[in-house]
Amino acid sequence: MYLEADVLYAHLKPEDWLKADAERILAKAENYTTSAATVVEIEIVSLRDFGADFSLSVLSRLKAVKNLEMLPLATVVQEKAVEVRKIHGLSIFDSIHAGVCLVNGYELVSTDPVFDKVQGLVRIDPRDIGGASEESSS
Repeated sequence: MYLEADVLYAHLKPEDWLKADAERILAKAENYTTSAATVVEIEIVSLRDFGADFSLSVLSRLKAVKNLEMLPLATVVQEKAVEVRKIHGLSIFDSIHAGVCLVNGYELVSTDPVFDKVQGLVRIDPRDIGGASEESSS
């Protein structure tokens, strides 16, 4: 599964409406993937939200997540991202996230419904991963 920026930013922030879900997901013994674009996206947003020190810590803090692999941006992914932007009008970062998933066959974990319009992309809401309903049925 590919973790989009909203999940990982919620993990890094001191408080966030999605933080408990992000922590629960990252605590699972599964391997997750994200991309270098996620790091840049979070660095940009966190610079605005929390300042330079927080922004400069993003890469090292994400590298410390033991079950998270960060992929470089391959040309084939960038080409797919451009295609997604042209067809669906997604933002640059959202197009890259979609491109990574489409090229590699990943499911995308995100709260953003904008991804639902991308044909062939499967979005999973992080609030639906390992929640109370799954735990009570075990």
